[in-house]
Amino acid sequence: MEQKSAKLNQPLYQLGDLVTYITNPFLNSISELIVKAKSEYTPPILVVFEISNAKNFNEQTGKKDVQYNCIFFNTKTCLFERKWFKEIELRLIEENRHNDSEADTKGLTDVQKYINKKYILTSVDFELKKLKSNYEKTENIKTKITANLDFVPPILTVLEVLPNENKKVFDTVTGTKLRSQILLKCKWYNSAKQVFSEEILPLNVLKSVEEYDISNSEFSFDKENLYLFPESTIKDKVYEVQDVVELLYISFNTYYYEFVYRNVFTQKINNLILTKDNISAIKEVQNEDVFSGELIGINQQRVFKQLMPSTFKKNNFYKIVYKDKMNKITDRIIYVIDVIAFNKSFTKVTLTTAQKSKSETLSDLHCYIEAYCLLRNGEKRHFVLNHENILSVKKFLM
Repeated sequence: MEQKSAKLNQPLYQLGDLVTYITNPFLNSISELIVKAKSEYTPPILVVFEISNAKNFNEQTGKKDVQYNCIFFNTKTCLFERKWFKEIELRLIEENRHNDSEADTKGLTDVQKYINKKYILTSVDFELKKLKSNYEKTENIKTKITANLDFVPPILTVLEVLPNENKKVFDTVTGTKLRSQILLKCKWYNSAKQVFSEEILPLNVLKSVEEYDISNSEFSFDKENLYLFPESTIKDKVYEVQDVVELLYISFNTYYYEFVYRNVFTQKINNLILTKDNISAIKEVQNEDVFSGELIGINQQRVFKQLMPSTFKKNNFYKIVYKDKMNKITDRIIYVIDVIAFNKSFTKVTLTTAQKSKSETLSDLHCYIEAYCLLRNGEKRHFVLNHENILSVKKFLM
């Protein structure tokens, strides 16, 4: 984000803005910056919670000597720390996106709803993005990239809501808001001292994490089942199908849960941050409602089914286990265009109804499945249709 332009007689930064000390190597144009050497030298992300708007101008610079009181969390002490900075010492990271000014001006009656609710410092997401590299002395000299979590804050619970009675909230000349009107008395677990600590914090440096608290959800998270995301489809010129995923595991990252899954169609692994809203929209389905039983070999009814050209029908999805010419075995979802055949001299032939229903056809002719392969981004591919290459076939039922 570009540095803000200061308006006449107005501070450059506002309450709740995320800033950092000018030595921080953060680049707005790079989403993932890896810090080498001593990552401990990297300053924290600071949240502006108080502004000292000087009345007089500096004789040398012609500007007001505005100062900002900023807060961050130190994981070594597990305590919040505050520090005053001059305007020229700071760089903007992000303008305040969690503005609670409306609640801040309504008085104590409306903000009682914050009692026993969960909050966290607004700098948390930027702190979680920090990366560092560590060098390991091995024969190949590999570099290990890990998270730099020196200033990641904990979840807080609100014990009490208090008015800021000691200092004026607004500048009487410019109208600039100088500090929060509402203060929250918060508690968190201090792992450094192995006790619970408490501190009074201004409302405008915190954001609610209640929407991420799914601890009371009745969602089963059964890894034996499959899941459908709302309005999530795989679409092509020829087909459109509801996306299906399988759960790998559930992780917890500081203040939110992640649903880590593998897409059944593309086999790509991704994650979804769970909230109270989206978790209720995720649909859990039984495996047998998505895929048929085995279409070749011995099925659940202990009936042996042979692979033949008619195993695959046009314009249908199938889940296959396929061994390629390099003997690599993969699970794939394919959308069948046609089953094609060639004779021994590789002249294309049209299969008769009788040939389609015989397993011997696969040895008499060179047969292939022409299909869109979703493992390969929906590209058209040809799969050898025989017993050595097609190891499993299940029809997609949805």
